[in-house]
Amino acid sequence: MKILHINTYDTGGAGKACVRLHQGLLEQGVDSKLLLLYQSDKELMHSYQYIPPLPGNFEKIKRKASFFFKELHLSSGKDKYDKREVLQNRPEGFELFSFPDTPYNITQHPLYLEADIINLHWTAGFLDYRSFFKKTLKKIVWTLHDMNPFTGGCHYSGDCIGFEGNCFLCPQLLNSIDSNYSHKILRTKIQAIKSKTHLTVVPISKWLLNQSMKSILFSKFDHVQIPNGLDPDLFKPAVQKSSREELGLPVDKKIILFVADSLNNKRKGFALLLNAIEQLGERDDIALCVVGDSSAIQFKLKSLFELGRIVDEQLLCSVYSAADVFVIPSLEDNFPNTVLEALMCGTPVIGFPVGGIKEIIQDQHNGYLCDSADIGSLLKALNMFLDNPSRFKGEEIRKAALQRYTQKIQAEKYVELYKSISKKN
Repeated sequence: MKILHINTYDTGGAGKACVRLHQGLLEQGVDSKLLLLYQSDKELMHSYQYIPPLPGNFEKIKRKASFFFKELHLSSGKDKYDKREVLQNRPEGFELFSFPDTPYNITQHPLYLEADIINLHWTAGFLDYRSFFKKTLKKIVWTLHDMNPFTGGCHYSGDCIGFEGNCFLCPQLLNSIDSNYSHKILRTKIQAIKSKTHLTVVPISKWLLNQSMKSILFSKFDHVQIPNGLDPDLFKPAVQKSSREELGLPVDKKIILFVADSLNNKRKGFALLLNAIEQLGERDDIALCVVGDSSAIQFKLKSLFELGRIVDEQLLCSVYSAADVFVIPSLEDNFPNTVLEALMCGTPVIGFPVGGIKEIIQDQHNGYLCDSADIGSLLKALNMFLDNPSRFKGEEIRKAALQRYTQKIQAEKYVELYKSISKKN
């Protein structure tokens, strides 16, 4: 049984999750390969960067890609907008908005041709819906890392439920050249996928499972929810004092940790955490440690430690081990790797009751689940923790994580799924 994973990157949250599953399957003896549009880790076993299948097609691919980035052809083909025009004047605070058309024909790639099952992951900018689903005869598993595969372009919809029906008047395209462009994108996806039957959708969280099953695009397909997993030999506790000394962090303060690719991402809620910490008052026994791109942030806190982006996962384990508590005030999220990483390192977590976060945090066992997603609830949880930081035992937190979120458990569930799919006609 040959499995081909397809992902746009091998970095970022979805990229890391895809790589970890791939590695877990290899450890299970599965013939697993990974095809990437952008590859940063050239040493990753059985991973490959996409190149045109035939050398003679290279210039053709380049011309097609150049044309794609100038014009989009959706629906009847009558609408021709510059991609940048579609996204101009969008409301502030929204993230990536992706389109279903790309110049890449994955179905011609040798790795695709030899695979028995194709496992799609985060494929924005890589997967061309129309050419892929028109030509593929393979059995497909689609691991959902966010909502984009079944929406009219957004990756997180907020309060909008347009993906359940028609995606008219997209809140994320208001004031743009066409706020109904999301409807055209969704129609393109529906037309591309309508005749497919051999597709199994695998949301990482129960929250995303419910969203996908309500969507007009994926509701007809089988769904199996499988959470992410980590390598417990990599993500494990380190001695707190030596970790702090290694990172240049104070050994005499309670350290609150925040981790995100970008601290300026509104959805990740860093501004709420800052506000809550400011409301804690003039406490001299706490420090805030942040990991991620903070270049657009101006800080007023005195006891603040910026560690920037951290790629090295062993170093990241030291960061989690150095902290007393990890706080994730996301306003919307799927199944954050950071929460699993913190728990595997024995660090308690405080988070809002949103998305998959409320499925991972067991209130008062491995952290605190806030009553609601607002500053008042976050401040309450922070005070509860700071009043009794020794309440949570790192060994117990890690033990519970080991029972649910290892690469081995995840890989075994996928192997079971692949086998069941292979038996279907």
